[in-house]
Amino acid sequence: MKYKNPIIFSDYSDPDVLEYGDKFIMTASSFNYIPGLPILLSEDLVNWKLVNYAIENRLDFPKYNKPMYSNGVWAPSIRKHNSLFYIFFGMPDEGIFEVHTSDPLKKWSTPHLVKKGKGLIDPCPFWEDNKAYVVHAYAKSRIGFKSVLGIFEIDPKTNESISTDSLLYNGITENPTIEGPKVYKKNNYYYIFAPAGGVKYGWQTVLRSKSLFGPFETKKVLEQKNTTVNGPHQGAMIKDKSNNYWFIHFQDKGIYGRITHLQPLKWKEDWPVIANNGKPLYQSEAPYPSTKSQMKLNQNDMLNSKDLSLYWQWSANKNTKFYSTTPNGLYLNSHYEENGNYNLKLYPNLLSQKLIYRSFKIEVTCDYSLLKENEEAGLAFIDRTNIAIAIRNENNRFKVCLRNEEKTKILDEYKKMDSLVQLSLILKENSNKIKCGLKINNKSTKQDITFLKESIVSWSGLKVAIYSISKNRKKEYGKVRFSNFKILER
Repeated sequence: MKYKNPIIFSDYSDPDVLEYGDKFIMTASSFNYIPGLPILLSEDLVNWKLVNYAIENRLDFPKYNKPMYSNGVWAPSIRKHNSLFYIFFGMPDEGIFEVHTSDPLKKWSTPHLVKKGKGLIDPCPFWEDNKAYVVHAYAKSRIGFKSVLGIFEIDPKTNESISTDSLLYNGITENPTIEGPKVYKKNNYYYIFAPAGGVKYGWQTVLRSKSLFGPFETKKVLEQKNTTVNGPHQGAMIKDKSNNYWFIHFQDKGIYGRITHLQPLKWKEDWPVIANNGKPLYQSEAPYPSTKSQMKLNQNDMLNSKDLSLYWQWSANKNTKFYSTTPNGLYLNSHYEENGNYNLKLYPNLLSQKLIYRSFKIEVTCDYSLLKENEEAGLAFIDRTNIAIAIRNENNRFKVCLRNEEKTKILDEYKKMDSLVQLSLILKENSNKIKCGLKINNKSTKQDITFLKESIVSWSGLKVAIYSISKNRKKEYGKVRFSNFKILER
C-alpha cells in the first residue's frame, strides 16, 4: 500500500519518535497547553493514535496558571536508556528538564531540572561509555543569539548538568537558525540531524563526525525544492522492523499548526539520503505490507464520560474547579480573571482541541440555563486571536455575541434561555472567512468573520475551544453544560 503525506494532519510540532517493542511512540512540543508532551502510538509509522501525556496536570511555575501562548514546553527528544524512557525538553525561560518512566503508556515522573538557564532549548540526550551529554540549541529571544548548537555533560545517575555549556557547532554562515538537534551513532559516525533556515522555509541538515565534539562535515538532506512542502525539517530518524530507515518531520501550515510527514531514508557513503534525493515525497510505499488503510483522526466527543478525552487540553495549568463531568454533559464553571474583561487570551479555563481537517464544521450543544449575570460562554478559535460565537448574560438579557478580537457584535437577544443552543464554526481551507452560527428553537443566526490567517496564529496554529467566563468577581459563579461536540470534514 502507498501512504500519503501528511500522515498526521494536526499540530504535533517538532515530532520525535522511538521504537517501543514492536511498535513506535511519538512525542511533540505542547507549549502552554495542558496536559503536555503528548504520547502517540503506532504499529506501522503511518497511522498514529494519541494514548497518553507525559505532563499530566501542570507546569510547576506560577506564571503557567495563566495562558502563556508560544511559551512552555518546546521541542522534546524521546530516548530509552537502560530500562527507562526519557523525554528531555526545553522551556525557554526556565531551562532544560526531563521526565522519565518505565512504561510510556503509563504515568511519567514530574519534570526534573537538568540545567537552569534562559534560552536553552531543543535538548537531546546521548549516553556513551558511562557518560551522558545533552546537545541543544539556543533561543535568540531569550539569550540574544542563535544559529549555534551547544553541549554539556550530565551526571548519568541524576541527569543534572555537571559541566559548563560549550559551543559545539556554529551554523551562522552555512546553517542559520540551526536548532532542534537529534543525535545518533551509526558505523562509528556521530550524526546530528538538525533543522536550519527557520520554521516556514527552512531545510534539514545533517552534521557528521567521528567524534561527538566535532569537527563536523555538513550536508543538506531535505528541502522544499519544487514541491508544496515548505520547510520540511525537524524530526526523527527511525528504523522499522525490517531495518529500513525513515525520517519523520513537520511542515508549517499556518492556522493548522505544524503537520507530520513521513519520508523514506536510505544510506549512501555513510550519508542519509531522504525521500527523492532530498525532495519531499507526497506518497510512498508504506513501511509495512500489513498497512491496509490510512486512518483519519476522529475527535468527536459526546462529553458524557467520567474523564475528559485525551484530545482536550487546557490553555494553562489544569484546575479541577474549572469543570465537572456528568453522564448528561460537561459542565464548565464560569471563571473570573482579574482585568480579563471577556478577553479570551487572558483566561486559563479554555478547553481546546487541535484542528484535524483542512475544511470543516465544528458543532457543540449548550445549555445556558445556569449562566449568571455578566458571564459568557461559547465556541471559539483561540491562540493569538479570539474569534467566537457565544451567549452573554448581560442586563438580564441573553445576548448572542460575535467575537472578533476586542470587537463584539450583538446579533440577537433573548429574555430567557430555557432551550438547548447549538453553536457552530465553519472554516474552509482557502477562505479568509469563518462562518459563525447559532441555532435555538429552530431559529438560526449566521454571520461571517473576515480574518488575516497569518497574523492570528503562533507556531502551534489555531485551536478550537469551549469556554465559560465571568467579567466580575462573585461569591458564586454560574456554569454551562456542553454536549455532543463534533468536528465534521467538509
